[in-house]
Amino acid sequence: MSGIEEIAKENGDIGIFYTLTAPSKYHPYLSKPCKPNPKYGNYSPADTQKYMNKIWASIRAKLKRRSIQPYDFRVVEPHHDGTPHWHILLFAPKDDIQTITETIRHYTLQEDPYERGAQKHRATVELIDPNKGSATGYIAKYIAKNIDGKDVGEDLYGRDAVTSALRIRAWASNWKIRQFDAIGGPSVTVWREARRFANQDIAEKILSSINDETLQQIIDAADQGDWAAFVKLSGGPTVSRKEQPLRAFHVIQDKPSKYGETVKKIMGLLVSGTHKLVTRLRTWDVRPVPRVNISNNFFCSSGGANAPPLEFCQ
Repeated sequence: MSGIEEIAKENGDIGIFYTLTAPSKYHPYLSKPCKPNPKYGNYSPADTQKYMNKIWASIRAKLKRRSIQPYDFRVVEPHHDGTPHWHILLFAPKDDIQTITETIRHYTLQEDPYERGAQKHRATVELIDPNKGSATGYIAKYIAKNIDGKDVGEDLYGRDAVTSALRIRAWASNWKIRQFDAIGGPSVTVWREARRFANQDIAEKILSSINDETLQQIIDAADQGDWAAFVKLSGGPTVSRKEQPLRAFHVIQDKPSKYGETVKKIMGLLVSGTHKLVTRLRTWDVRPVPRVNISNNFFCSSGGANAPPLEFCQ
């Protein structure tokens, strides 16, 4: 987030924060007072997430047709009744902000646009004022309360944020909801694989044999945790996947999944469509652990209140 904000400032782009909410029929309970919603259409949180993804795909497609490419980050969290809603922080040129906002409002209001509260709550908009704090600091609390709740204090409903975070993570796991997602920018998978590659013993030898200065700089930026430099070297915050100098490459597994589907496995990085940098050097199999008869004289009590409970003694 900090790296993206650094780039936005250099580009003169404006930060804007959106909160998107699904129509009433996706909510099993009303918020005030908290009682069953008579309009509820028996949609699960997973159903609502699919609806929100569909809306967002339409928004992005419309903006792309108008050559507008905002970038940054999305957080998904549950309402009091478990219905997902989205927080989206975007950076874009000042001249594009109105079009982005109008497009988001248009698609979020396509379904049940005249129900009570739709105009006010479906898509709320807030410009980020740099005089009041950074965009990174603004969204950090939304990220924190959906991970561990540390230093958040209380959530929106007055409950302990740490306890709520445990419930939110269980909610996301149960309904298979992706809580966090980057919008635009280079591949985060490539970033992770570049960091993995940089810590291999043979990395320096391979990079010297390829002799590509940009590649070396990208690997160094990833290894040093410099997201801003990584983004710039990869083509900027609005670069398309096919234009990135580094891309992930996959191989098809010999065995299909238990559902009979083809399984692709990431193996490393593809450099400018030619060189392959292997980052996954091992293949793991899940197997039962063989039973081992551990005799009593293999481990012995170490003794002492502060000592570990077992000590290797033979």
